[in-house]
Amino acid sequence: ALEEYLHAQELSTDTPGAHMNLAILRQSQGALEEAVASYRHALELDPYFLPAHFNLASLLNALGRNQEAEAVLRDGVERAPEEGDVHFSLSLLLAEEGRLEEAADSLLIAAKLLPERGRVHYNLGLTLQHLGRRQEAEAALLRALTLERGEPDFLHALTIFYLQAEDWQRAQHHARALSQAIPGSPLAQDLLRRAADGASAAGED
Repeated sequence: ALEEYLHAQELSTDTPGAHMNLAILRQSQGALEEAVASYRHALELDPYFLPAHFNLASLLNALGRNQEAEAVLRDGVERAPEEGDVHFSLSLLLAEEGRLEEAADSLLIAAKLLPERGRVHYNLGLTLQHLGRRQEAEAALLRALTLERGEPDFLHALTIFYLQAEDWQRAQHHARALSQAIPGSPLAQDLLRRAADGASAAGED
């Protein structure tokens, strides 16, 4: 079956999809350099073939070759500037390298192009929070929760955000929602306790 599959792909080697399929196969077999070569061949045939951009960048990242991965994604951004997913992928790579200002720039673009994607706004909020841009961060995190109500990651992020701001009432609100989203979670209970303790100490009971 494998030989038949390879033969079928070899009959279509003038198409980027065939090289993409070969790359995926080689990657699954652990032949990673061959997979890289096949992804690159796919992009030589069609530089606008975004699936190959994504897969190649992901593989290069896994191999610790982030500089090459970044080049692949930036090429994708240049060729398809209206595709939000390529901006989002670039932002994740930049954030992984600690280049948060650049990551935020890419995430802001991604959020505009993917306005209904909660995870994009969530990552934007976390990045802006790390940069000290709290007002923008809060807006992004709340937007994420509006899009995906009850998402534990978003509730957790907002609880932490308000605990750090010593906004005990909002922290309690989101911690309660988190405990409902994940019944019996020790983390949720601990956050709720911290928020309640903060409110008590501030005389907000």
